[in-house]
Amino acid sequence: MQGTAPIEGLLERAAALGMSHLALTEVNGLWGFIHFTRLARRASIQAICGSHIQTGEPGRRPRQDLVLLVTSQAGYENLCRLLSGLHDDGLLDVVTALEEWGGGLLALCPDPALLGRLAAVVPAGDLFGELRPGADTTPLLAACRELGVAAVSTGEVYFLEPDDAPLYDVLRAIDRNERLSDLPPWEPKGASHYFADEAELLRRYPHCPEAVDRTMELAARCKTDWDFSATIFPGAPPGEDPQAQLRERVYRGAARRYGTPLPPPVEARLEKELRLVGEKDFATYFLTVADIVGQTHLTIGRGSGAASIISYCLLITQVDPLRHNLVFERFLNPERTDMPDLDVDFAWDERDDILDYVFRTYGTHRAAMVANQVTLQPRSAVREVAKVYGLSNEEILTITKRIGLVFAQAGHPAPRTAPIRPGSAGGAR
Repeated sequence: MQGTAPIEGLLERAAALGMSHLALTEVNGLWGFIHFTRLARRASIQAICGSHIQTGEPGRRPRQDLVLLVTSQAGYENLCRLLSGLHDDGLLDVVTALEEWGGGLLALCPDPALLGRLAAVVPAGDLFGELRPGADTTPLLAACRELGVAAVSTGEVYFLEPDDAPLYDVLRAIDRNERLSDLPPWEPKGASHYFADEAELLRRYPHCPEAVDRTMELAARCKTDWDFSATIFPGAPPGEDPQAQLRERVYRGAARRYGTPLPPPVEARLEKELRLVGEKDFATYFLTVADIVGQTHLTIGRGSGAASIISYCLLITQVDPLRHNLVFERFLNPERTDMPDLDVDFAWDERDDILDYVFRTYGTHRAAMVANQVTLQPRSAVREVAKVYGLSNEEILTITKRIGLVFAQAGHPAPRTAPIRPGSAGGAR
């Protein structure tokens, strides 16, 4: 809800303008970054990771406002830690946070006062005054000269074309659940926040062309070799081999399930699965799921994971895959590169206790809830836009009813109404 341009549109524009790098800087998050890296690779664009940091009370003008760009893997990890801290405390002082988590990050700041504070903690050469569209550059450039800090221009892109500025205002009003006329003065963005080319940026800063040229220097310093194919699991206790621990627990569970001595088909299936799980380095994955499931007896493991005898022996699932001729390769095979799913249902009145156990055991810094990004379907989009223009519920209902009718006449099911939640669209640089 912070930008109207889809990631695909941003990359298409960058490629059309002959740009080699693009930074996605969502507000206080990295929600779309992994998706961005995949799309950027297809478009032959180098993806730069960053975030537009805004602190302060929700709904008010940001107390602190700056952009952080990642130059290394350590910087990516530090940015994740800083963002987590910010979501724990919306009033987090970014200057203090960067003292601890500033390594591997470039800071771009448009505020002369904040720039002065940052100069005391951010290493020389990693701090820049950020020239943003539509802002008076005089105070910032004066602060840069006084502090010995270089200036850099950014597009601060919120939409693709100048004509999209009114649409952006509508989006912000929807997010704030306000009428357009009630938007605070800092919310609307001028038409200059579109995806401009280099010539336009040079026209904006004729007195400081080096700020435009410096963007390539920053891009060259940023990390662009992104690889998110590896999955990191909670480690086994110090001194313990996860694969050996899994083997011991599986064979102990197999004795409960099948008795002793184990029938040859059972042992053969166990060895086959354990060998592949070891090759894929998934031992800690099974051990973690088994630990969580072990907190209650009212669980049902389902899906393709039921084809695994390891899951059956760890009591994650309750269906014997041998008896029912379930094919393990449907769950995991040598050619599979993505993570397999172990789907488990918990009783509704025990879920909160299970979640508490997970966060208590593995720590809030190593466990997180999955986030859904909800998009606006046609009917809900019309409803929300109509609300910001001040239409009554009765007027809106007469329109949305007709939308369902149009879809039905066209042979399509009527669109479902989706709830509005703050999304992850953000600015690009």
